Amino acid sequence: ELPVRELTASERRAVTIVRALSVPADLIAMDEPFAEMPEEERAEAIRYILDRKGSTPLVIASRTAYTELAAFKHIEL
Repeated sequence: ELPVRELTASERRAVTIVRALSVPADLIAMDEPFAEMPEEERAEAIRYILDRKGSTPLVIASRTAYTELAAFKHIEL
């Protein structure tokens, strides 16, 4: 059990996602939640988000590749 400050950037992102999803809410907006995550960890995080919140999370990401890993709907700006 390391303090968060001693985790890698990717591990800190994972902790942030878990914390965000532990609060009951109708909508959770996540801005670039997969930044600095390797592909395998990113895919695991996406599965976790979908398992916890179903198919309605709002994920803001600058890379289309993130949304292609799961059944997220996306809007290109």
